[in-house]
Amino acid sequence: MASFLVAFVAGCDDSPVTQMDEGKSTLKSAQLAEAELYAPELYKMAMDSLSAAEVEIQKQDGKFSVLRDYDRAKELIAAVSKISLDAEQKAIAEKDRVRVADSVLIVEIDALIAESSTALAKAPKVKGSRVDLKVLQADIDAVKGALTTATQTYQSGAFSSAKSQLEAVKAQITGTKSQIEAAITSGAKKK
Repeated sequence: MASFLVAFVAGCDDSPVTQMDEGKSTLKSAQLAEAELYAPELYKMAMDSLSAAEVEIQKQDGKFSVLRDYDRAKELIAAVSKISLDAEQKAIAEKDRVRVADSVLIVEIDALIAESSTALAKAPKVKGSRVDLKVLQADIDAVKGALTTATQTYQSGAFSSAKSQLEAVKAQITGTKSQIEAAITSGAKKK
């Protein structure tokens, strides 16, 4: 009878503290890789699994020691580790993809600015168009300033923020370029 009791007590699980620490560590690595930003679905899944594991551990801790079973908590913690690793890898790949896309956008915007400046310089200066042309030049100058800001954001490594800024700058210079083309067409008709 004593050997049965020893075997029964020995079979009781201990709280998975070490596994929980490892799970939290892998989640922290994913966080440092900016998974929250670049792999948000996976990051949220890992966070949810961690929360569920913590709840399960608390539930088991509340039971009489011989009745505790931490198997479900261990499964959840293993899921945290796996999902966190996947989130980290996806975030690294996505961040690199966004970085490359941003660099392409910077080149495209530079080209659009150059094209717009060249077109503006060739725009006919007819009566009443000088004010419009000055406004368009001011728009180009504003785009150059916005591009400088977005480029600084890019260079700081905040590629997701830079992407948003660059997309706005591209829309702005595209609109300005269209206005310049319309001014050229309008000026050509007035000659």
